[in-house]
Amino acid sequence: MITLAQQPPAVTPMTPEMNPAYNFTRPDADFIRKQVMIAMRDGAKLFTVIAMKKGVRNAPILLTHTVYNASRATSRRPSQRLVDILPVMDAEFVNDGYIRVYQDARGRNNSEDEFVMNRPIIGTLNKTTVDESTDAYDTTTGS
Repeated sequence: MITLAQQPPAVTPMTPEMNPAYNFTRPDADFIRKQVMIAMRDGAKLFTVIAMKKGVRNAPILLTHTVYNASRATSRRPSQRLVDILPVMDAEFVNDGYIRVYQDARGRNNSEDEFVMNRPIIGTLNKTTVDESTDAYDTTTGS
């Protein structure tokens, strides 16, 4: 039985030229950037971006819980240097060995659940089991 090779799709003047799966970061970049979904105690998953220099181990973490898009905050400009992809204010921290973490708040951008502006701390005004402090705790301890 003879099988014919698949023909590539036809190319026209309107064929897009960008590869949607292209990753600008090359292996020689000085950093590692990971996007993960971290589960909270109530099962909601929060979109989190972890950025660090290659070779960093057992380093302190600086966590920013944001409503303004964690992915965009860690993609300031295409570069192979960590200080270029992060906000300018992060340069001192990452140069001192910190792991920089940005996380979308509940219900914002790529995180699950509902967004509540100024969610009260658990208590009389918040009868749920979660608030901003529990999300930070769960993020850093892996609860």
